Formats: sequence, C-alpha cells, structure tokens
Amino acid sequence: MLLFPSFIMAMFISMVLISPLIKFAPKIGLVDIPDARKVHKNVIPRVGGIAMVIAAIIPAFIWLPFNSRFLSFLVSVIIIFTFGVWDDRSNLNYKIKFFGQIVATVIIVIIGDVQIRQLPFCGLEPVSEWISVPLTIFVILGITNAMNLVDGLDGLAGGTTLISFGAIGLLGYVTTIGENIGTPYITLIAISIMGSILGFLRFNTHPARIFMGDTGSQFLGFTIGSLAIMITQQNDLPYNPGIPLILLCWPIFDTLMVMSIRIAQGKSPFVADKNHIHHRLLAIGLDHYEVVFVIYFVQACLAVVAFCMRNFSDLHVMATYIAINLCAVAFIFWADKNRGRFAICDEKTGLKRKSGKNRLGRYIQIAIKKGLPADVAFYVSLLSFPAAYLFAIIIIRDGLEKDIAVQIGLVSAVVAVIMLLTGYICRKEPIKLPERIGAYLIAALIVYTINELPEQYKGIAPVINIFFVVLAITVVIGFRFSRDYRFKITTLDFLVIFSVIMLNITPIIPAKHSLFGLHLVLFFYALEYLISSINKHTNIYRISSVTMLALFSLRCFYM
Repeated sequence: MLLFPSFIMAMFISMVLISPLIKFAPKIGLVDIPDARKVHKNVIPRVGGIAMVIAAIIPAFIWLPFNSRFLSFLVSVIIIFTFGVWDDRSNLNYKIKFFGQIVATVIIVIIGDVQIRQLPFCGLEPVSEWISVPLTIFVILGITNAMNLVDGLDGLAGGTTLISFGAIGLLGYVTTIGENIGTPYITLIAISIMGSILGFLRFNTHPARIFMGDTGSQFLGFTIGSLAIMITQQNDLPYNPGIPLILLCWPIFDTLMVMSIRIAQGKSPFVADKNHIHHRLLAIGLDHYEVVFVIYFVQACLAVVAFCMRNFSDLHVMATYIAINLCAVAFIFWADKNRGRFAICDEKTGLKRKSGKNRLGRYIQIAIKKGLPADVAFYVSLLSFPAAYLFAIIIIRDGLEKDIAVQIGLVSAVVAVIMLLTGYICRKEPIKLPERIGAYLIAALIVYTINELPEQYKGIAPVINIFFVVLAITVVIGFRFSRDYRFKITTLDFLVIFSVIMLNITPIIPAKHSLFGLHLVLFFYALEYLISSINKHTNIYRISSVTMLALFSLRCFYM
C-alpha cells in the first residue's frame, strides 16, 4: 500500500492550495466575520475545507480501485463539499444544508453498503436492514453535525479528527497484515485525510490564518463517521462494534450535552451559545492554547483506549464508554463551580491572585518569575549536544560499516566547512539558515549513529533512553517557561510528538526505525530550543559545533 506517499501528497497539496485560496476568499465571500459567540476578533478566510477535501481525494483517486464503494464515497464527498462551500458563502438555511447531508449519507449507505449491522449485546447475527439503514443514516448525520458544532477554536476540530483518523488508519493497517480485502481502502483514505489535515493545521494553529468552514467540518464529520462504521462493521473483522463510541466520545458527548441544556432552557437545540466543553475550559481560566492542548490530550487518550479495547467484549467496551461519560459529566459540574479558578486575574475584581498559600508555592513562583527553570533547561540542552557528539564519536566506527562511516564523515566535513564559512561571515549576527540546516543534518546523523549501537555497547542502552527522557523533559520545561518567544511550542507540535510516540509503540514500522524517529524528533526540538535561546553566545555555539563536527568527521575517516 502506498500509505506514506498518499500522506505526503495530501499534505503537500493541502499546503500548496491554501495560500492562493486565502487571497481568493474575500472576492467570493468565503470569510468568517466575528460576532459575540465567536472567539476570534478579525475576519478570517474559511477556505481550509476546500483545500482539505481536494488534497484528501486526489491520492485516493489515483491509487484506489474504482468499485461501487469508492465511487459512492467519492460522490457523497462531492455533495458534502458542494453544499459546504455554498453554506460557507451564503449561510444556508439549515433545511437546505441538512438536505445535502441526507443525500450524501443515503448514497454511501445504500450504494456503498456502509451499514451498522452488528450492535453490542445483540449477538453475532446482523440486524434487519429495516433497522440498520435508518440507524446508519441517523448516526452518520449525527456525527457530521456534531463535528460541525464543536469546531469552535483554532485547530480544535482538525487536531482531534487527525488523532481519530490515525486510530482508524492503524486499525485498518493491523488487519491489512492479515490480507483483509476492505481495510487497505479504509486505511489509505484515513491516511490521506490525515495528510490533508496536517497541511491545513500549518495555517490553522492558534492564532489561525484560515478556518476550515462548514466545508471542512462536515467533510471531517462525514468521513470519520463513515470510516468508523466501515472498520468495525465488516464481517471478517474482529473489532467490537462499540469502539466508535469511545473513539468519537468527545464530539458525541459535547453535542448531546449542549443540545440537552438548550432544550432544558426552552431554546432551540440548534441555536448558538457558549455551553460547549471548550467554552467551559476557557471559563475556568485556561487560555486558547491550553484548552486545545487539553482536548487534544483527552482525544489522544480516547484513541489509545479505543485501539487497545478493539477486541474486548461488549460489556467491557460499553462499561468503559459509560465511565468516560460519567467523568465528563463530573467535569461539567466541577467547571461550573470553578469559573475563573485558573485565570491570571480574578474574574470579578480584575486583581492579581496571591502568589501562593504556602512558603513552597511562593518559592516556586519566585523561581519561575526569575526564569530559573528556563535557565536550567538551557544549560542542560547546551551540555546534551556535546555529550551526544562525544558518544557518537566513540561508537561510530564500531557501530557502522566502514563505507557508511566514511560517507557520514564526508558529509560531516562538508557541513563543517559550510558552517565555518557562514559563521565567520555572519559572526556578529544571529544563527543563519545554512548553519541551522547543517545543525539539523548533523543531529540526524548523530541520532542515527547512536541508534546503530554496536553489540559491545548494548549494556548502556538504558542510559541512552534516560538521556532522551531527560532531554524531552528539558525541552518541555524550556519552552513552557522561556522568556524568548521566537519559537513557541504549539498544539501542532503536540500532534507531531504524539504521532511519533504512537508509531514507536505500534507495529506500523519496525521498532528500530520508530525509535530512531522518536529520538530524532526530541533531538530536533532540543536543537531548536537551544538555537532560539542562545542569544549572546552565538559564536561560542558556532565554534563548539564546528569543532565537534570536525572531530566526528576525523573519527569517521582515520580512527
């Protein structure tokens, strides 16, 4: 299966399309105007959904066979896309929008044969079509509109569905190993949509330059609902049919909760308000970034739970789903009683909160205020790179074949010369692009060398793992408490790190390669933090980098 090329192609197409679409959006009225309910303050183009749909469909169109299921999926997506663009431009009456959703859903259910035939606690015999067809239509319509309703913060809907599509892609991949016929189709579509979302999130992470609009949110809701049903409702798949309830617990719970509150207040269930979960997180004092991060983390946990419970009994799955919902209800009551608790200023008086109720709390806040955590993180990062270089220099000739070591030495020598010349010319200026590229390239070579640990050094593998754990903690602390905002960890970085970690603990790629990816991402973030924090010591960084690089190259050639 061409999964990786599909992912890269979709991401590339999405990123390429967005820039011209942003310029074109005001001319055709595809912009989002702020109002009292919305969080953003400026007019934002809402054409991200257009880029996502096109980017996700092209790889599938190229590599998937044209059978009835794919054609019905394609036609349904085109209908969702058409009504979505129309709605983004003209703010359609909900009846017209709902009509388009019904047509698209009926096509994929009837022609594409995407139906809920297995229900928890109903045995192995499929239910009658008189039950499965209307039930499937109701479920897909519900998830489509739920995703449309919860799309309230920058990167929120895109990031959470990215995690969900990742879980579906992984479920499909696991069964593909057993040569299941239906899952390559599901996996490739899920991976393509992930690529299109990641390209979109490059422009949608807070503060957003673009919104997905109804086109994007309805597309994501429709596809995630359809694929979740496909992956759990095929006769030759062992997955529990209740898994989508856990995987999509957040949009389902949020939508049902908000509609229940509106009905209890005598309002229409479709009227806009600020009762969503993300509004409640904002109300207790979290900022935009923190709210999105919390929901990403919760959705990541739900995806992991759904994957791990894929073969569990109905009783275990439904009990887990009920427990998750009870926890969510408890959170709602807690949030209502703790409005403004985590705000920097008191919600009523506007005065700053006290520094702490005890001496330890005051000491911690003083340390943070003086930047001690950031300073410690900086110096740990500064020392970690020479340590990694020295260790790589020691093991390079024992861990790699001579020809490979010589090639790495040649690359290192060339990069060292480029960095030396650039550093000399720009010695009174900040780190330049060639130096940054060289640093990343060498970091990749260092991590590769460390991961090719020779047999005689296997005993220190736990020490290497501890080193990378400390490095990860250092990077998190450094970016969290840094006083320099030239580079700041965003929620998109969380998605990258989570994806790498999941690749590391799942069977998609060999463990050796996935561990390399995890170490490389951590090393890159640490390097970026160091470069962005070096400030007055750029020349010291330059000299030490070139020196270590020269030693590394000499070791590859002569020792």
